[in-house]
Amino acid sequence: MNEKNEVVVTKTPTSMINNEFHLILLASDGGDPQLTSMATVTFTLDPDVIDECDSAECANSAPCTSYLNDYFCDCTPGWKGLLCNIECTNNKHGQDCTQNCDCNATRIATNAQDQMCDPVNGDCRCNAFWSGTKCETDINECNAVGTCDTSEDLVCENSIGNFDCVCRTHYKDVRGTCEKCEYNMCPFFLKPFKLIYDLTRITLYTATHSSSLEVMQLLVGAMNDIKHSVRMCTLFNKN
Repeated sequence: MNEKNEVVVTKTPTSMINNEFHLILLASDGGDPQLTSMATVTFTLDPDVIDECDSAECANSAPCTSYLNDYFCDCTPGWKGLLCNIECTNNKHGQDCTQNCDCNATRIATNAQDQMCDPVNGDCRCNAFWSGTKCETDINECNAVGTCDTSEDLVCENSIGNFDCVCRTHYKDVRGTCEKCEYNMCPFFLKPFKLIYDLTRITLYTATHSSSLEVMQLLVGAMNDIKHSVRMCTLFNKN
């Protein structure tokens, strides 16, 4: 006959106040059918008994529960181990480090690949180009002062997940240096306008010898627009 005997000590819900415990004795004969017997004894410990939590070394604000000659550290999120002194690793987070980090590895900081998220709340550790709890928001680096050296005639162009420093308008990149474009586009720009200007003058002359005042006013306006365009082209070339 195989006999089985167990002794179980459990603490009642009121024991937090009066140190009351239940001692449960369970015995069985191991037969078929199995015969068992159980007895419960309630006892109260001396109030001077040592509280194990007084000497406990639970870390990181983990609450302590005292037992007979033992204690338990209930770890806060982000920590694990008997003393709750081991931080979550291997892309885990939360209570007892049981939750997986949900992050896009291509948007994580280089030094955070082994632990892509915050051990406590799971927020992803983004690189300099992304923000948000999941690194879902592109950062416009061009909004930051000094992203590109404007003294070198550079301007910033934002792109998804990155940015570029490029030469400003009317400048070109010559072996890494922004140089002003030297070619003069005005001759190509003005040639068709000169032809239009001449035709307008001829038409205007004809109109002045007729009775159509409205046609003459339209032609004068066209000539003024052409003169303005010529001045703007010349000014552009000087700058």
